[in-house]
Amino acid sequence: MNTNTSLTNTPVAGTTIPPDPLPAGSTGTGLDQLVEVITKDPGLLKKVSYAEIAAGAQAADALNALVIESIRATGVANDGVLTVGDVRDMNTYLRAHHLDTWTTLHGDDANGVETGFHLVQNDGAKTRLFDHNAVNTVADGLYHLGFEIRDNRLLNEDGNPNAHLESVTEWLNSLLANDLAGDKLDNAAVNPYAMGTTGTGLDQLVDLITQDPGLNKKIATSEIYAGATAADALNALVVESIRATGVANDGILTVGDVRDMNTYLRAHHLNTWTTLHGDDEDGEETGFHLVQNDGAKTRLFDHNAVNTVADGLYHLGFEICDNRLLNEDGNPNAHLKSVTEWLNSLLANDLAGDKLDNAAVNPYAMGTTGTGLDQLVDLITQDSGLNKKIATSEIYAGARAADKMNAIIVAGIRATSAADGGVIEVSEVKDINRYIRANHLEEWSTLHGDDEEGVETGFHLVQKDGGETKLFDLNAINRVADGLYHMGFEINAKGRFLNEDGDSNESVTKVAQWLNLLLADDLADGALLVQTVGVPAATQEFIA
Repeated sequence: MNTNTSLTNTPVAGTTIPPDPLPAGSTGTGLDQLVEVITKDPGLLKKVSYAEIAAGAQAADALNALVIESIRATGVANDGVLTVGDVRDMNTYLRAHHLDTWTTLHGDDANGVETGFHLVQNDGAKTRLFDHNAVNTVADGLYHLGFEIRDNRLLNEDGNPNAHLESVTEWLNSLLANDLAGDKLDNAAVNPYAMGTTGTGLDQLVDLITQDPGLNKKIATSEIYAGATAADALNALVVESIRATGVANDGILTVGDVRDMNTYLRAHHLNTWTTLHGDDEDGEETGFHLVQNDGAKTRLFDHNAVNTVADGLYHLGFEICDNRLLNEDGNPNAHLKSVTEWLNSLLANDLAGDKLDNAAVNPYAMGTTGTGLDQLVDLITQDSGLNKKIATSEIYAGARAADKMNAIIVAGIRATSAADGGVIEVSEVKDINRYIRANHLEEWSTLHGDDEEGVETGFHLVQKDGGETKLFDLNAINRVADGLYHMGFEINAKGRFLNEDGDSNESVTKVAQWLNLLLADDLADGALLVQTVGVPAATQEFIA
């Protein structure tokens, strides 16, 4: 739109100076120009009586005062510019507080009787403003601001579509440019623009919502504020879930970490999360849904920042099904992998430091035997497949069970002197088996766990749950670790360990090979001989 604000009001021959000065604008703002336009318009001075011009100008001045009041009351000028969303809030304010007054001041021309501003509207005005008739288009368009809005247009006094909100917004910004540049229209007591308060990268989402040009064209600033405030509160819960679970302690979030965050949110904040996320049922929007699918345009990670990224993240408190978060209606939404990537990117600076850490919680198991068996615990903890498929807390529990079984194995090696020859023989593995069954069978069975009736326990929390790491050209968790962790069960006549269900599993010979490979350094330096000097305390307690 051409924003030329110069007024063109060439004098008309034959007009005379009015007997009394015509009224001037009294708002002390750029809107006073409209009153001056009316009182000096050559067309009006030629065709309309001074009394009607004066009355129309006074009505315009009073309407201007209400416009200024609506700006100050809503705080929409605090950022120095008016948006379409701001104008929507001004409209809401005017209709809530001054509808009758506004209707009277705007006036009408029904039944041939003109009242209010209509005393000068469509009565011959010639002055141009913004390449439109200053009185009949610009002023009249602005003075429909107290009437209804439909399809992004103000309706006139007869309920017919009139000025577009975008045009009205541009005119107001131009007329009030000097006032908006200062603080004349500000209201320090009202802040209609939400800001992120978590002090983390998630605050970017609040800023994106607040500043989104599409939202600011389609919905009211107050709705944007409410939606952004809900987003900020959701962000705070996300940050709380990270700290409470300790999943940022290693400086990166995995899908498994996100699963634990989900569990935490559902256990502690499900109702709050559901309310903050909101919905759009029956045409009524609440919470974050006040801004979701409402015209947002900003892009983030090659997706719509509000409708895809933020919305996807804000399903984090709902159920997970098939590696996807369900939305508020129970339908599949964002993939956990995507949500994890977005969180890592948004929180990159925070994860690089210790802002999100929790020293009181350690969700990552480490081997404690001080032997090569600790490799198995590390492999479980770091396995990329497990971290995609199951929660970090399950990985931790499975790895801790593995660590405790490792300690029992080490105790068995020492108790049976199986390492005395520098190599663990097949017969010595059988001795270790007898030791475990005689001294730790119940504990071993619990630590190994099972997966009966869909309930996983012990090491089975990680067994056959997506582990991908290879060891000795085999699946490190599902074959090697699982095979070793049958050492406490029976050995059949064919020299194979039975599993927890009594079925044939790995051969004793194979288990002996794996033990010798994993414990090669320990066997070479005598760390597994029957001694306590230099042996980790965690292992000593298991020595018979």
